Amino acid sequence: MKLGPIAPGATSVASFRISVLRKVRKGKKVKVTFRASGAGMETQFGHARVKVK
Repeated sequence: MKLGPIAPGATSVASFRISVLRKVRKGKKVKVTFRASGAGMETQFGHARVKVK
């Protein structure tokens, strides 16, 4: 997913769907790990806890 140009120090928000690879009951929370990269910067990793629908 590409967000387009972002000014230094600015932020951007993106929404996307993911598929759960393991068996998880609905309503439970799972940890999602993601990475962001761009020209002239190191790859940055992040994580979030999301609720399974």
